[in-house]
Amino acid sequence: MGASTEKQRGAVAVSFLKVGDVAAELSVSEQAVRLWCRTGLLPARRPSGTRQWLIDRDDLEQWLNAEPVREAVSFVRFAQERGRPDHLVEVSTGGGEPQRR
Repeated sequence: MGASTEKQRGAVAVSFLKVGDVAAELSVSEQAVRLWCRTGLLPARRPSGTRQWLIDRDDLEQWLNAEPVREAVSFVRFAQERGRPDHLVEVSTGGGEPQRR
């Protein structure tokens, strides 16, 4: 994605995605991704002095491979398709059904 940034971690290049990139990739709103970052559900970094969240592509892949997360993202998409604000959907990796707040 064009808006991603790259940093060096030792000898390995690390690719960071912006909130908009993740939202587009998951077909959810940017508001939902920001909520996940802010609450610590989605591993993300917020560089000092900025309001921007950066998500490591590898961290995103690991996060998406968790079964409860895949189910929750599907639930958020479902809510969004029906005109419900997806940022009001509680997403939990602790198991159980995602619930609307």
